[in-house]
Amino acid sequence: MKISKKSQKAFIDTYNLYSDSISRMCFFKTQDRELALDLTQQAFTNLWEYYKKNPTVDNPKALIYRITHNLIIDWYRKKKSESLDKLITDGYEPHDVGRRQDILQYAEFEHTVDALERLSPAERELIVLRYVDDFSPRQIAKMTNKKENAISVGIHRAVRNLKGYVRKKYLHKKLQKNPEENNEQSKDTETSRP
Repeated sequence: MKISKKSQKAFIDTYNLYSDSISRMCFFKTQDRELALDLTQQAFTNLWEYYKKNPTVDNPKALIYRITHNLIIDWYRKKKSESLDKLITDGYEPHDVGRRQDILQYAEFEHTVDALERLSPAERELIVLRYVDDFSPRQIAKMTNKKENAISVGIHRAVRNLKGYVRKKYLHKKLQKNPEENNEQSKDTETSRP
């Protein structure tokens, strides 16, 4: 089946506008650059097929994110954990410190991902769609077939939970760094009691 010139232009415009953010979303979810590129390519292939069957698309942004979301869910279902032996076989060397900057950036990324991992999958998705992909609550509602108010409340709760986790983690690290200071504070409190 041939695709019309109008649909071709709409597809190209959608690709130019959203390919980077779709790729980022895939990488954020999979933490694998090559897999993210494969998923991005598959998402746009699926979008092309959709344009072949439906020449007009009301909201191409929501459509490409929905397609990508579904592909990621399929990937999660198929995903199998890899063993350390497989990683070493594939070339991972735990003692390679030649790229200090990359390691630091990766550690920072891991800290962010760790904070987000504490959220439920639904909360994590809301945070990513709202603050990483910059969707409005109304756009998220259209993509997820939920009410806009429910999305706004969900985002608020997800942010509150994320802040709570970050605060808890910060206090835990602070307590680990200064155990003597914390012990002295607790002794002062004990001696000041009547």
